[in-house]
Amino acid sequence: MSKPVEKIKSKRGRRIRAALLLTLTALIWIALWSWHLYRSEPTGWQQALEQAQQVTSEQSDQVAQDLENRMAAQLSFADRYDEHGRPLANHSPQRTIHIPADQINLWIRQRLPRWLANRKITLPPQLGRICFWTDGERMVLGAFVNDERLERVVSVAMYVEVDPQANDAVLRLDGAWIGRLRVPLSVCLDMLRAQLEAGGQTEAAQAVRQLAEGYHFPPVLDIGGEISRCTAIRAVDDGLEIDLRQD
Repeated sequence: MSKPVEKIKSKRGRRIRAALLLTLTALIWIALWSWHLYRSEPTGWQQALEQAQQVTSEQSDQVAQDLENRMAAQLSFADRYDEHGRPLANHSPQRTIHIPADQINLWIRQRLPRWLANRKITLPPQLGRICFWTDGERMVLGAFVNDERLERVVSVAMYVEVDPQANDAVLRLDGAWIGRLRVPLSVCLDMLRAQLEAGGQTEAAQAVRQLAEGYHFPPVLDIGGEISRCTAIRAVDDGLEIDLRQD
């Protein structure tokens, strides 16, 4: 074999080995980075938890009660009347309600278990430290999962589409994470459904199945006979905004 041919083969061999080495290095780096993300807690969850932990249980209960009272008045447009029950002259049939994320998290802390119990739903004992935050135009719920398979924060992003003319709203899921590692939505939904089914909560498990395709609900509120219609629900930097129209 001539020397030029040997040189060509030698260069080709070095290039192949270099390419294999680079590929192996990249795979190792990706695996290590994925493991780091998997073990890390979401920043939004950390911040929400820290804020909630700075408030005492008594203060949290007061904030949750005030939030419920304010929401009941604003969602029903009951605050359009003065103390004598007379309509206010400057009343508008449309409004935007702002709900701060920190107040939502204190409500979750104090009221969510009771709210679910009234609907015959019990949170699986493996779920704890549930927090809400926003990420751009998405709402995010995260919880610390502690069972025999996993001890990590699991979070799901979502958004709501409202079609007032069709009298329909849809809650759509838009991503799932274990720690800060993005995973298929089915992984988190299957985990939650299995926990609910193990607790005998078949209806709640069925609702989780519906989430994969989008959970439909009517955007109409009836609070004490006062009817209002939701025309938009959106995430903002520090919480949620709800657009309402009085019917």
